[in-house]
Amino acid sequence: NNSMRSGTNDKFYKRGNNLSNPDGKVYLSISHSSFTSNQVLIGTKFDATMGRDAQYDAEQGYEGVMPPVALMTMIGRKGYVIQGIPPIDPDTYREIPLYVHTIYDGLHTFEVNNMEKFSGYTMYIEDRVKGTQTEINPGTGHSVRMMKGDYPNRFYLVIEHGKSSNTTIKNIADEIHQSGLSVTPIGGGVVTYQQGEKLVIDALASESEISTVDIFDVVGRRVYSSTGLGQKLLEIEKNGWTEGIYVISLGLTDGTNISEKVALVQ
Repeated sequence: NNSMRSGTNDKFYKRGNNLSNPDGKVYLSISHSSFTSNQVLIGTKFDATMGRDAQYDAEQGYEGVMPPVALMTMIGRKGYVIQGIPPIDPDTYREIPLYVHTIYDGLHTFEVNNMEKFSGYTMYIEDRVKGTQTEINPGTGHSVRMMKGDYPNRFYLVIEHGKSSNTTIKNIADEIHQSGLSVTPIGGGVVTYQQGEKLVIDALASESEISTVDIFDVVGRRVYSSTGLGQKLLEIEKNGWTEGIYVISLGLTDGTNISEKVALVQ
């Protein structure tokens, strides 16, 4: 029963025995204060690939009913709780896609529960919504504020052997925002971006929620106003707005008021 997996119980990794004497092994988990943790095992083997390896990889067995918080690695469109990967050459890295499911709002914590034979390696959680890489080690966690839902392409485990030349963090915004407008930080963990005919204000990385929004055009005319929101994500139709500079003024639920100039394109 995969829903019973905890952050320290290896009994559910029977196929993990095939990963005996690996070049490296890491147990990665995610937890929420309302649910202990959910864990995956990743190990290197000389004959493993980044595709599906029947002798090493184990698919998740949730059968459509996931636990409250679930973590999987992704190979194609399928989720795995055990994944074998090939060795990582010195001064290179590998990216392993992660899938997160949660029924909770609030802070979720990634943690390395155990790491074996990975001396000289550095591991990161890459967040392609925030555009960040955060180093994680055994005993240290990385907390991310998320809303309940499924996150199939936001998080990656990056394993770096030595020091690679990788300095670019891929941002989902570069792929999905057809306008080409970059993500603009407003402050307090809030960002904004344009998605088609909508302006998106995203506070998923903020400690607070969006309470009020006022948007003004370049001559100071208010083109949008809303109050009493209490939302983490707001999509606003740009009805009749022309291309140009706008000022977004936000009030957050913690009492903070922030504003920023944003360029909108057609």
